[in-house]
Amino acid sequence: MIKIPKKVALFLMIALTIICGYSLNGVDWQNIDGHIFRELKKPSMFFSLAIFYMIYYVRILNQEKDASKK
Repeated sequence: MIKIPKKVALFLMIALTIICGYSLNGVDWQNIDGHIFRELKKPSMFFSLAIFYMIYYVRILNQEKDASKK
């Protein structure tokens, strides 16, 4: 697995969260024809990537915390 620095993971997490919020702004929430899932495809992709980098960032923080205790 590619290891990225802590600052890059934080930047990616924040950037993807902002992009997710911006793309959720364009969703037509009044559309009840069943096409709402098609419109939520892109925001959910950004949201899942933001969660992935959030978990990665927290894991790096925990590893640094454990290394400092030893």
